[in-house]
Amino acid sequence: MMNHGYSADQSQAAEQAVNAGVDMDMQSAAYYNHLVDLVKEGKVKETTIDDAVSRILRIKFLLGLFDDPYRYSDEQREKTQIFSDANRQAAREVARKSSSF
Repeated sequence: MMNHGYSADQSQAAEQAVNAGVDMDMQSAAYYNHLVDLVKEGKVKETTIDDAVSRILRIKFLLGLFDDPYRYSDEQREKTQIFSDANRQAAREVARKSSSF
């Protein structure tokens, strides 16, 4: 969001994203670095964090990850399916369609 000029810094990006309903930051660590302070400053409600966590945990429960956290970890599947020709072709097609105007 910073690269596109929407957020001045990582703290503002975290504030805007979580308040817009983005439950999880998996790459930038903006939530990890800033959410505690944003809650303390009153810029993010604690209930917003509670709701996000609830939605994340609900999906993990529905996926069965509490019963079997390694359910989707399969080295053989990774080697034979994830980067299969069919999956690469599908990824390229999705990328083509998403970037065409």
